[in-house]
Amino acid sequence: MAAPELTLPFEGDWLVYWGGDTARLNHHHGVEPQNYAFDFTVQDTNGSRHEGDGDVNEDYYAYGRSVLAPAIAQVVELVDDIEENVPGETHRYNRLGNYIMLRHSPNLFSVLAHLKPGSTLIAPGSTVSAGQPIAECGNSGNSTAPHLHYQLQDSKQMIPGLKLAHGLKPYFGALRVANQAGITRIEHNYSPIKGDVVANI
Repeated sequence: MAAPELTLPFEGDWLVYWGGDTARLNHHHGVEPQNYAFDFTVQDTNGSRHEGDGDVNEDYYAYGRSVLAPAIAQVVELVDDIEENVPGETHRYNRLGNYIMLRHSPNLFSVLAHLKPGSTLIAPGSTVSAGQPIAECGNSGNSTAPHLHYQLQDSKQMIPGLKLAHGLKPYFGALRVANQAGITRIEHNYSPIKGDVVANI
């Protein structure tokens, strides 16, 4: 399977909460295989990520939103039974929480993490197409509030002590991008950075 063009793994406008090539833009930077990982979330026009006090997961705009496959792939790993966190707390022993790993080609894997338990719509070994709903955004694992973690890597290996996968920089095919000043533009083959609000076109 040749390396496919990636699409954002969600519908509508999402904020890049962490993303980019430096530690200032991306707290994943310097940690293999997460060097170029993203944290995506949803905010309102006032810049808030939740309604009310944000004391429960259901207050958050990202919570329960559909997570999509970013390209054609085979499902190679799936965890769906990790209990969710209360906002403000985190799971210290299971960093990914509920997650799906997709193999796009022999050396190209996507990982989508912090998913809502019981929300997966696919099975290990199945094939998914670009844009296919595969789960829902949640708040499991190393997560203090509902958001979607996405990373691209060159192998499936993520166990410490063994040869880890290398994080790869994802480029998405066709995006609408709004920067922090609210100026909107169209980008092709683009890798977003912190502060961008992005959507597929």
